[in-house]
Amino acid sequence: MSLLLGKVKSYTYVMNSFILLAASLFVVGPVLSIAAPHPATSSSFVVGADSGRYFSENGFKVSLGKSKWQKAAPPKSFQTIEVIFKGPQSNTGEVAPSLTVRRDDLKQPMGLERYVKQWRKDYPRFGFNILNSQRVTVGANIGFMLDLVHAETSNQLRQVVFVKDRQAVIFTCRDKKASFRQSLSDCNEIVRTFKWTL
Repeated sequence: MSLLLGKVKSYTYVMNSFILLAASLFVVGPVLSIAAPHPATSSSFVVGADSGRYFSENGFKVSLGKSKWQKAAPPKSFQTIEVIFKGPQSNTGEVAPSLTVRRDDLKQPMGLERYVKQWRKDYPRFGFNILNSQRVTVGANIGFMLDLVHAETSNQLRQVVFVKDRQAVIFTCRDKKASFRQSLSDCNEIVRTFKWTL
């Protein structure tokens, strides 16, 4: 019984950490830093800021596509965030719209629907209302899309989730509600470039 209770507590901790991370990135906005230069990483020439391409050592790739946004290094404090794409800063000085690409390493293979179901019930606890949720096809990949709005702020987000074997990749597009539709066009352009490489 104590082993089962330990697994439930561990799962709850992981899911709460995931939701807290998504909420903090959404409400506070990303804090960026420069990554260490290693071959074929986000700060190397192969996938440097000018190329707009990102090749993950975890088996996927993504690029800016036709978007005018820029690729940025993720904060060092969030090691599961692989890359961030940022839109232009507004004239009012508000946080720029962004698209974070995060990976979640799973302990065992899991289907897409089961993965999404595990954490989607936690959104209301963090003040998010789910506007829409559905399966989507992106290129050769099946994903799951959730549109969310924060109940107490003017923030809106879209998440697109892909799962393969023991890994999930989560795209989170974030902006103010008033300008979200415009930012969503750029986010969708980037998400469309997603491909598994392994």
